[in-house]
Amino acid sequence: NIPPSNVNTNEKDYTVLTILGGMFGLHKFARREYGKGFLYLFTAGLFLIGWIYDSIKEVKRHPESKGKAYTCLGIWGIIAGLAYTEYKNPFPYSLCR
Repeated sequence: NIPPSNVNTNEKDYTVLTILGGMFGLHKFARREYGKGFLYLFTAGLFLIGWIYDSIKEVKRHPESKGKAYTCLGIWGIIAGLAYTEYKNPFPYSLCR
């Protein structure tokens, strides 16, 4: 096994992987942290809290990311809002009754 610190991954690819696939632990699997990867996979990114934390931490880690952490948080708000609206909106079903 290669220790996680020695794994050669492109940093920008890792950031995108964290944001898009972090809920499934893909960023942990990419760094060969298999235990954490399975934990994220089976708990939906540590009940979304770990996923959001890792995403913000990863965006803030880059020197060119001044203010982008808020953009990342805003993207999470949009995704969460769309998911909530999609599953909680009874309007389309009321037309069928």
